Amino acid sequence: MSDWGSSDAGARFRRTASTALDVLLELDPAGATALGDHRFDDRLADRSREGAATALVELSSAIGALDDLDDTAMGGQDVVDLELLRGRLTALQWSLTDLAEHTWNPLVHLPGEAVNALVARDTGEPDARARALVARLTAVPASLASARDTLGEMPRVHVETAIGQVRGAIALLGDPVEGLLDRAPGARLAVDEARTAAAAALEDHARWLSDQLPVAERSPRLRPDAYAARLWAALDTETGPDALLTRAESDLMAIEEQLAEVTGRLAPLLGVDAPVGELVRCVMDAVADRAPTTDADVIGQCVRHLDDLTDLVRRHDLVTVPEDLAATTRVIAMPEVHRGVAVAYCDPPGALEPGGPHTTFFAVSPTPHDWSPDQVASFYREYNGHMLRDLTAHEAMPGHVLQLAHARRFRGSTPVRAALSSGTFVEG
Repeated sequence: MSDWGSSDAGARFRRTASTALDVLLELDPAGATALGDHRFDDRLADRSREGAATALVELSSAIGALDDLDDTAMGGQDVVDLELLRGRLTALQWSLTDLAEHTWNPLVHLPGEAVNALVARDTGEPDARARALVARLTAVPASLASARDTLGEMPRVHVETAIGQVRGAIALLGDPVEGLLDRAPGARLAVDEARTAAAAALEDHARWLSDQLPVAERSPRLRPDAYAARLWAALDTETGPDALLTRAESDLMAIEEQLAEVTGRLAPLLGVDAPVGELVRCVMDAVADRAPTTDADVIGQCVRHLDDLTDLVRRHDLVTVPEDLAATTRVIAMPEVHRGVAVAYCDPPGALEPGGPHTTFFAVSPTPHDWSPDQVASFYREYNGHMLRDLTAHEAMPGHVLQLAHARRFRGSTPVRAALSSGTFVEG
């Protein structure tokens, strides 16, 4: 049970914030592991209906405790942390009650991230991670059975993505787990037993998901009111969907005008001669032709772009680049367990992870193995060499890799801001 007591305004906030943050971390054990808080490494999240009901009780208590605080008696840094924490708790409360993804989104039930968080990084004591891995793998069969009981009608695209991520989770049980066992050989017997049962449960779940495809007819779109609420929760502003749409359409028109102007200048340089209505497409095709990308070199191109952009940022003194950043940043092929949602991501070390320096991963997704040649060609027409440079600037330098390295230097009176970064700020 959570403890909400304390007296002095500042001390009371810090104690209350710590307890409220613990609520969030305990509800998301995989997320806690990724952040570097290892108290819940032996657990999977409870996404059952009963688990959601229990979570709502804890969230309500935490929000009530924060609401009881006198923010006028608190320092500015603490007020920022208070609002960030309250916003995150309220958003999760709304998500469980109104959005209720655990009843229709199969992705939230998958254990891949919980396993990956223990094997992807060489942090902590290997034997302790191996014991935690055994506990999580042992919980997989019951967790997936609970998922099948909890899920109702699902969107087809979510089911298709979940099937791919289940395959990725099974792959995690091979070489990635072996990498951990190389450092914790005494755990092999227990790990082998647990991963055999987990792999069988994942195979069963993949078959069940495949059986749901013919009846997966739920729309993946949110209701207008649900979208408005999610927008508020994500942005923490009163900007409504209509205002956002108006702004987006205005921005689109401005970008189309810029495209027309730029392609008009590039066309003669590229030898493109096309009607006005086809000029943008023809120039973009010509640009892609001059910077081809394939599965074989997509990672290598990103490595070169990262080196070039790091030199550029340093040469022009745009932002201070920590001396150890290059040595602690790795460009990797995105693990299968994460594919199907984004083409790339930045995975920094956990903000709460002790010690260091730790590795930051810039993960890039090759095309799925079951794509047709036409799908692969279409994908790499968009993610050509020029686009990969833009992608690297966004995800790595001077984007997320650099920004999050600076963010990790902040030390407040509580770990709230380190644990609960603002996604809208991070994405610019």
